[in-house]
Amino acid sequence: MCNLFLKKIIVMTSLKPLLDPSFLLIISVIYYFFKPKNVNSFFGYRTQKSTKNINTWNLANSISSKLLLIYSICIFVVSAILLIVNKEKYIYSTFIISFLCFVAFLIFYVEKKLSKM
Repeated sequence: MCNLFLKKIIVMTSLKPLLDPSFLLIISVIYYFFKPKNVNSFFGYRTQKSTKNINTWNLANSISSKLLLIYSICIFVVSAILLIVNKEKYIYSTFIISFLCFVAFLIFYVEKKLSKM
């Protein structure tokens, strides 16, 4: 009984580096399927352009939710691969650096699309 408990703890500890990518994946799936319907100050892609009217709000949230879902799937797969090849020390730095690059790209891309509207 105690041995089984210890094995479960070891497995859970070894999967700890996947917690952040897993959490991001769950959040992005929720955001993809439950986009905010109205402009609000709590949830969604909020910039000056995206909150201009309901059309820009819907477009911005549609684009950003798709891109976030694609990114979160990719970073989860990359993190899992790094864990499998025993490079888990690179997971957090890969996650943070790629997330910062993704956010910069997301803002640039969505704002450019909103400007064309």
